[in-house]
Amino acid sequence: MRPVILSLLLAAALGACTTPCEDLGHKLCECRGSGTSRRTCENTVDDELKKEDTTQAEEDLCEAKLAACKAPEGVSFCVWLEGTDAKIACGIALPETP
Repeated sequence: MRPVILSLLLAAALGACTTPCEDLGHKLCECRGSGTSRRTCENTVDDELKKEDTTQAEEDLCEAKLAACKAPEGVSFCVWLEGTDAKIACGIALPETP
């Protein structure tokens, strides 16, 4: 996976007419709070996506990560995202290999 995609996955509000990578990045930005910090995060996602076209394989990966990047019922998304399993599910950490 290219480093650009990992940086996109670190960033994130879902919008209309967006790509899976943009949606995932914006989702992760939700944990930046509100206001300037969140907007800066979202702008970073958008800027990174504009720098280089993503391949279909990368978009497919983002779509799969977006589908898996959901906190269990009753758990705050941002609190859940602090855990290793959540980071792996959302694509911001790689699973450990034995």
